[in-house]
This record gives sequence, structure tokens and C-alpha cells, in this order.
Amino acid sequence: MAESPQSGMRFTVGNTNAPTVQAANVFGGIQVGSQGPADSRYSELVRELAPRDSLHGRQGEIADLTTFCLADDVESPYQIWQGPAWAGKTALLSWFVLNPPPGVRIVSFFVTSRYAGHDNRDGFLQVVLEQLATVLDRPLPPISWPHTLQADFRGMLSDAARELAKVGTRLVLVVDGLDEDQGATTDPGAHSIAALLPGEPSDGLRVVVSTRPNPSPPRDVPDHHPLVSASRRVVLLAPSPEAQVIRVDMEREVERLVDGSARERELLSLLTVARTGLTVSDLVELTGWLRRATTRLLNSVTGRTFMPRSTRANGETAFVLGHKDLQDTAEGFLDPTVTVDVVERFHQWANRYRVAQWPDNTPHYLMDGYAGLLQRTNDIDRLVALATDRARHEWMSLIGAATLALTEVIQVQNVLGPTGDDLVRMARLSLHAEYLAERWPRFPPELPGLWVAAGHRDRAEALMVSFATVRDQAEALLGMIGVDLEESTVTEVISLCARSLSPFDQAEVLSTLGEVLVRTGQVRRAAEAIAGIDQAALRLPAVLAVLRHVVLSGDKELMDYLVELAGPDDGRTAAEAVVVGAEDPHLAVSMCDGIESDFLHATALVSVAGVLAMSEARHQVLGVVVGALRVVANHQSPEVTAEVVLRAIEVVQKVESRAIVGHLINTLLDHLDSTRARPMRAATIVRLLDTVIEPLTDGELARVQVLIADIKAAGTPDKEFVRLVAQLQSVEAALATVSSMSSPWDRIDGLLAVARQCCRSSDLERAVHLLDTVQREVLAAAEPVQWSGVLTSVLEAIAAQSMPTADDRVVHDEHEPQEPMPWLVQVISSGLRDGNLGAVEAALWELVPLARFLGRRLVQLAEDLADFGQYQWIDRLVADIPPEEAARVRVAILYRLVEKGDHDGYAHQFLADTYTLCVGKDGDREFSIVNDGVIADVAIAASEISVPTALRFASRLRATATHVDVILQIVTNIVDRLRDIDLADLQAEVEQLICRAGTGDNVLLLRVHLHCLIGEAGAGERMADLIESSTIQAKAMVALMQAAHRVGDVGRANHLFERVKTISYLMSRPASRDQVSVMLAIGAHEIGWVDRAVALVTAIDHIQCRVEALVALIQRTPWSQRTELLMQALRCGRLGLVMPVLVEHPEVVAALVQEAEKLS
Repeated sequence: MAESPQSGMRFTVGNTNAPTVQAANVFGGIQVGSQGPADSRYSELVRELAPRDSLHGRQGEIADLTTFCLADDVESPYQIWQGPAWAGKTALLSWFVLNPPPGVRIVSFFVTSRYAGHDNRDGFLQVVLEQLATVLDRPLPPISWPHTLQADFRGMLSDAARELAKVGTRLVLVVDGLDEDQGATTDPGAHSIAALLPGEPSDGLRVVVSTRPNPSPPRDVPDHHPLVSASRRVVLLAPSPEAQVIRVDMEREVERLVDGSARERELLSLLTVARTGLTVSDLVELTGWLRRATTRLLNSVTGRTFMPRSTRANGETAFVLGHKDLQDTAEGFLDPTVTVDVVERFHQWANRYRVAQWPDNTPHYLMDGYAGLLQRTNDIDRLVALATDRARHEWMSLIGAATLALTEVIQVQNVLGPTGDDLVRMARLSLHAEYLAERWPRFPPELPGLWVAAGHRDRAEALMVSFATVRDQAEALLGMIGVDLEESTVTEVISLCARSLSPFDQAEVLSTLGEVLVRTGQVRRAAEAIAGIDQAALRLPAVLAVLRHVVLSGDKELMDYLVELAGPDDGRTAAEAVVVGAEDPHLAVSMCDGIESDFLHATALVSVAGVLAMSEARHQVLGVVVGALRVVANHQSPEVTAEVVLRAIEVVQKVESRAIVGHLINTLLDHLDSTRARPMRAATIVRLLDTVIEPLTDGELARVQVLIADIKAAGTPDKEFVRLVAQLQSVEAALATVSSMSSPWDRIDGLLAVARQCCRSSDLERAVHLLDTVQREVLAAAEPVQWSGVLTSVLEAIAAQSMPTADDRVVHDEHEPQEPMPWLVQVISSGLRDGNLGAVEAALWELVPLARFLGRRLVQLAEDLADFGQYQWIDRLVADIPPEEAARVRVAILYRLVEKGDHDGYAHQFLADTYTLCVGKDGDREFSIVNDGVIADVAIAASEISVPTALRFASRLRATATHVDVILQIVTNIVDRLRDIDLADLQAEVEQLICRAGTGDNVLLLRVHLHCLIGEAGAGERMADLIESSTIQAKAMVALMQAAHRVGDVGRANHLFERVKTISYLMSRPASRDQVSVMLAIGAHEIGWVDRAVALVTAIDHIQCRVEALVALIQRTPWSQRTELLMQALRCGRLGLVMPVLVEHPEVVAALVQEAEKLS
């Protein structure tokens, strides 16, 4: 524990509890900022909605809200305010949010279509999560996929309520306008905000919502939810006289505009249809009016009908209707034909920019408002085309709105219904969503700082959303601090480092921050910053660098604080040496000489020299520095030697002649000339140029130029080399070097280096051009999505549907047997389907000798032959391939025979031959090279055809751990074929295998399955109660549930279903809980409880687990009923996981290939 000299505050080294501010950009009211600790700006939007002066005549309602929020005991944790339009609901709640009572912390969301993205659950999640992150002082959840935000919301809401309760503060969630939620419908696929609100708020959380009277509850809100339960508390809000006066005035003004001039009517219609606001520039483009006339017309009605608000990312003011309920009034006044004409004008406006590939001057309404217009007019084709326009996504990424592009795709997915056409659209959107998520712009963290240096802080803040790692976020903010020091940004960097960075990254970032703060005279703040470095060894160099600036100030408290931060042993010795250096240089040097580490020894000496340079003993500086140089003269690390010499130059140049400084410079250049560590040379020269106060002499410059030529000749130049060329030669020469680089990322680094030099030389126009080029290069160089799982499945599906022709035959050499195989396989498949058995037989005779080269194609070919009854050729194909590979092929054929229903005839003979192959002619495994894994696969496949044979396979397994699972699968298959076998003949053999499996939960599970077989459900449940593992017990209960349902005991089946649900709820690990839910869902689906199965799966938080479960249900669902489940799976954003079932839809496959070609 260290004590800060500032206000005597004590805090733990490495942590900070200071407030934080998040650099971000606001698009349509939704803030998308860096993932560091956040300071939500949502209150700025709430102020636009709140009464401008004060709230009149609502003292009773405010008292009611206050009592509800502060009371320890309430009938319901929900308070529902209902009132008609213009009652003043938003005015009441917005005023309450901005003026909360003491002891209450409010997180709020106002549902409205006036702000893009604020009328659906996606906008709700983004806005509320940002506020919760502020409350918790933690980073926002990573934006890897928007669907994960629902689970993040639930967890962070509970965390915030719990943490605030610990300090006696109540968390209140306020949601205004639930009736305006675009997802609040009675459709089966509804996705509403209401359904996100907690059913059982914990830790004293209160929820306040408002809506119009008697709304129909959304379909996805359960009956027991507090919003719809009989016990809910509803407060009827009487219309406010103030609101009624405002309503009359506004409606009168709307009527005046409707009856006014043609331009006034046109202005009203455009802003009414647009909803989310249009700028003067937008209106000029849409109408063709002069800009001055447009501004004059707006000014004449602003404050009565229209309200200005600055939410466009380019800073231009947008105008909206003055009250959200005025929207309905204005729409009622508009003639439908006028509305249609205005909407068509918006389409033409958007199309002009689409044809132009969305240039830089594209209006921002087409980014955050136009999609909402298309959704409101149900123009699904245009909406999907907009959300899958790659050029538009490139433009949005370029202006820092990559998050909005991905969110928009998700929102469009949510408006699609369960139809065949919409399935195709959904698949296209899913592909783009994955592409956007994977192809996240990887902007260099230096870029924001350079934008600030070039005079464009807004561009810098817009980029902060693009940094996915905490290290990049911290570096980006650090670059901004180096140019324009803002305390809030300093605090954010410290907070980021305290929570999320690795020790070395943390030390590097905070050490650099300390240097910046020292340079600006904020030594105390620098000390607090470096205190955030957790490891003392990594913290020490930064402590010494700050300490030497403190010693001469005489601030004893701050010196003691820094000495304590230096750590124990040599670290403390070094710090104490620096402290005594000004008063007793000889003692300080003697203390340093006792330090074991050469680097620390030399660093401490240079720090002592730094103190001497600012004292009356400055004449001793050179002697101390020479001692430091001797320590590292023969150091094995050239970087260490260079670092000490650079620090020596920084100190010596303050007290010694230029000749002495020149000697040190030449010492450094000698070292760089001799070192083999060539990559560090350019960076060291750059630091030298930044360190020296006086310019290099001609001789020194000549030596540097020789080194530059040597570096260039030695290999590919890096960004530091480019910066040297720009600084010592010319910008043009540096750009020529950049253009010669082959790697796009090397070129990007080089351009940044040139831009940095342009900023230093005040050539800001060229710097801006270069930074724009960098952003375009980043977007062009971003790695494409990895298609291995997606496109491979698509292309295989197409290949399976394609038939070869004679022209497709590949000419091949007899010494390259692999060449003809693809063509021969295709000819055989085609001939089987066309009934051309002569061609099939000819191709097979040619292919049999090459079977060992077929690999995966052999399985597909054998399956095709089985489908058409050509069994004799299967035997010939697998006769000469290695036994283990042959066994794997036979497993696939066995399953194909099962699918065909061929449980007799050839299947039994094929199974007998497989048995001989696997366990030897005499049944002795010692003579077989087939491993247990293959034997297990064959045993399970065999149980579908002949249970006795399957049991014989299982008895030949060598590994006990393996055959427990195999026996379980075999017993499960026996259950499915209960009517076809004589259990009495097999029970003894099953018991014998169970005994061989040993003891434990898995064996108990086997015995439960045996009880299922013989119809002893009660005994089976008692056996299941003995199982200790919750997961295995749940598996046993699911088997019992299915067995009970199979014999008509629906009551017991329901009882067991609820028992498994209870087991799931009580499990502490989310992964185990999801695993049991999936198991129960599949079990329920197999006995016809489809609705229950789907409800279980959709409640799973883990996205990948949910998708895998949905795919499992889809595979068990009749074709005609699959579409809705497919849509649900695709909404989750794991297209690769859905492809195995999606490729069965040719129209979807064709659409995906078409979209992939656009993206490639």
C-alpha cells in the first residue's frame, strides 16, 4: 500500500478508482466508443428530451417515483406508468433521470424513432450497456458479435445493482416508451426490449417503464413476467396541462405549414418522413433550393415545429420534429400520395450515392436514418440490398462507423419472417455479418494521435471504436495525450492499464505516459501514473526517471512515495541513491556500485547524473556518466548499451560543451555501426534526433547517412527508417521508399512515419492527405474472413449437384494415378443417377486399382454405390486398402445401409466381413491393427443393424474407458429398436459388459438405460438418484423421460422433464448448464415436445452452444417445418455451424455463392 502525496489518499499500487472518460463518437444517438472504462454521454440526449426550463405540476408524481425507488419493501420491483399521447410521460421520466433523488443511480433508455437505432432492442443494449460500464467502471464488452450483448446486459445489470447496494445506493432502470419499440409485436418472431428486462430483479434493482394504456404484450414476454402479471403496479398518468398547451401550439403550427406555401409543405413532409433528422445540406440536395433560402425557412419555424440537434458525425446540425408525439400528428396531416412521392425522392437520393459507390461526401442520413425509413415502409428488398452493400460498409468503416454497419445487418435480420424468400435474405445477411465481424478494421494505434496533431480530434475519437485490444486502445489514447494533454484521457489510460494489460505492456504504456506528464510539468500526476505498473522490477526505470525531477524540488513526501514505489533490494537502493545524489554525489555513486544488475546499475548512475545536472554539483555529471558507460561497455545486449548512451546524452547536453556531447554521439554511432542487431539501429537514430537539443554537425550527419544507406542495403526498411529518410532527406524520398515496400502493412507503417514528420514540420495539409490514405490502405489490407468452414460446405453442395460431361475428362499420365480420379468419380455418380450402368462399370474397373488414392472421395463413392444397390463393387473398392481406412469406410456404409432400411441381406454379410477385418479371423484382437476408436465406431453403427453383433464388437474393445460410452450408445440404440429384439437373450450379455466397465456414474447411467429397456422406470429413477455428476444424472433422467413417454406415461415424462430443468438451473457453471439444456431439448424434441425444445434452446446464452443445439433440432425436424428454426440459427451469427443443414436448400446455396463473389 502506498500513500499518494496528493490529498494524503491511500491506494493500492496498480489500481485506480478515478472517474474515466471514454473517447467515442455518437451516431444517431448511439455512442460507439472504445472498449475501455466508459463515461456514457447518453445524458446529453436525455437533456434534449427533457423540459427546457423545469417540470411543472408533477410534484406528486416525482414523490411517487422517489418513494418507489427508495422504499425497502415494495409489492413489485416494477412501476409501470401509463398515459395517452401528450400526457407528458417522457417529460416526467427524463426530468427524473436528470434529477435523481439522493441514494439513487439511474440507467435509462428512451424508446423513440426520432433517433436512429433508438426504437429496438439492439439500440437499447448498446446504450444501456455503455451506462452500466460507466457505473461499474469497467470496459465495454468486446464487440465481437452483437448477439452476445444480451447475456452481457443481464450480467452487468446484476453486477451494477449488487455493487451499488454495497455502498447504500439503489440502481434504477428507466425505460420510456415501450409502446414505440419496433420489436414489440405479437408476431412469433418478436424480439422486444420488454423481454430483455429482468423477470426477477436482484439486489434491490427497481425498474420504471412507461407506455400507452392497455398495450398488447409482445409475444416473447413470458406470462409470469412482472410487466404482464396480475400483480403488476400500474400508475395512470393524467395529461399535463403544460403538455396540452404545447400540443395545441405545435399542432396549430403543423396545420399552418400544411396550409402554407409549397415550400413549407415540402419541408414538413421531408422532415416527417425522414424522422431522424435532416441537415441543411440534406434538404438542399433533396429539394434543389438555395442554401440561404433553406436556412431562412428553417429559422422561421425552429423552436415551434422543428428542433435542431447536432448528432451528425460531421458536426452539422440536423433538424427533427419538436416533440415525439408530434410525429403521429404530422403523419396524419400528410396526404398518402405525398408521402409516397417523398419516399421515392429519398430512394432516388440514396441511389445516386449508391451508384457513385458511397463517396466521402455521402450524407450521414444515408448511414443512420435511411434504413429505418425502408423498414417503416416495409421495403424489404431495398433494405436487404442496403445492408449487404459492401461499398457502403467500406464507407462506414472509413468514417469510424463499422459497429453501426454490423448492428444494421443484425437489425435487418430481425425484421425478416419465416418464409422461403426471407431464408435466402437471412443467409445473405448472415454472410455479410460474419464478414464484417471478421474483417474488423485494424487501424494502427498511432493513427488517432496523428489525427489530433493534424488538427482533427473528431477523426481521432471516431477511430477509437476500431481498437479491439486494450493495448491498442491505450496506445491510441497515449498518442493523443502526447499531442493534446487532456486529464480525462490520462485517467482512462491509467484505468485501462490497471485492469487489462499484460505486465510488460502495462509498464511500457505507463512509463511513456509518465514521460509525457513530466515534460508538461505534471510530476505529481506522473508519479501516480507509474504507480499503476504492478511489477516493481518493470516499474523501477520509470520511478527513477520521475524521481530525479522531484529531488531538487524538496518535496520530501513525494520523494518518499517514489522510493517506496521503487520496490525492495536493488530497486530501493537505486532510488535512495538518486535522492542523496544532490547532497552527496560520492555516496550516491557508492550506493549504485553495490547494485548487481548492470542495466540497473548504469540507469541509476545516469539518474544520479540527471540530479547533479540540475544542482550546484553539475561539474561532476560527466564523471558519473562515464562510470555508467563503463558498466555497459561490454554488455551482451546492444539495446541496453544504446539506451544508456541515449540517456547519458540527454543529461550531459544540459551541462557540458557540444564537443563532449558530440563525443557521446559518436560513441553511440560507433556502437550502432558495430552491432549485429541491425533492426534496432533506425529506431535508435530516430531517438537520437529527438533527444539532442542542438542539430547534428555535418560530420555526424554524414555518419548517420552512411548508417541509413547500410540499413537500406541490409534488408527491407521499416517505419523508423522511413521516418529517418523523411526527416534527413525529404518527404518525397520517404514516399518513394514506402512505394517500394511489398507488404501493405509495411506501407501503412511507412505512411504513418511520413505523416508524423509532416505534422512536425507543420505541413498539415499533406499530413491529412497521408492519414486519409492510411485509412483506405487499412481497409484494403484487412484480412478477409476465413471461408474454410463456410464456402467449402457451399462448394461441396454445388459439386454434389453438378454432373460431368465428356468434355470434363482430364488428360492424365499413367504415372500420375491421382489425376483421373475426380473425373471417374463424377462419371460413376452421374451414371448411377442416369441409369447408365455400362459407363459405371467401365469407370469402376479403371478406378478399383486406384482406390487407395481416393481418400474422402472413397466414402462418398461407396455411399453412392450402396444407394443404387451396387454392393459387389463396394467389396472390390475396399479390398486392397489399409484395414483401418477400410474399417472407417465400412462405418460410413453401415450407416448408409441403416438409412436405406437394409437391415437384412447384404447388410448382415457386410457387417460379418467388417467384424473379421476388425478383430481378426479368430476373433483375436492381437492379430488386428484396427484401433479402439474405429472398433467403437463400428460397434455403434452395427447396433443399428444387429444388436448381438454390436455387443460382440463392444466386448472386443481393449480400453475400458472407451467402451463405457460405446455400450451406452449401443444400449440407447437398443431402446430405439425395442420391438425388434428379444431382450431376454441379450440382458445377460449387456450385464456382463456393464460389469466390465467397472464402477462410477457412467456405469450407473448404463444401468438406468437397462431399466429403460425392461420397463422399470421407478427403479431407473432411483438408480439415477445415486449418480453424483449432475450432467450424467441429467442424461439418465432424459433417457427415463423418453422411455416413460414411449409407454404412454406422460405424467412421469413431465415430472422427469421438470427434474432435469431443475438440475440445469442449480448448476453453477454456465457451460454445464447449457450442456444439460441442449441434452434435454434434443430429448424433448425426439418425443414430440417441439415447443419445449425450442424454448430451452433459445434461452441458452452461449451463442455457439445455442446454434449447435438449433442445428441438432433442425436435423430432427421435418423439412416443411425447418424454416423458422433455420432463421433463428442464422440470427445468432454462426453461419459456418448452420451450413450442414443450410446446404440442403439450393436457392440459399446459390445466393451465398453470389454474395461470396461480391466479397472476395
